[in-house]
Amino acid sequence: MCETSVFIIKDGNEEIVLETATRIVAENGTFKARNLFGEEKVFEGKFKEFDTSAGRFVVEAV
Repeated sequence: MCETSVFIIKDGNEEIVLETATRIVAENGTFKARNLFGEEKVFEGKFKEFDTSAGRFVVEAV
């Protein structure tokens, strides 16, 4: 199973939004991420980077 950590960049600082995310859905500038345990986080931003080898999904706050 592939998992990733979700990060958001706000004011030049990187914050973790959710660890072990298995699903990320983007719609109209909003992202909804869900992890292995069913925890969900909804946040706004602009896609910046997804690195499968590092397990990182990065969004920049708008």
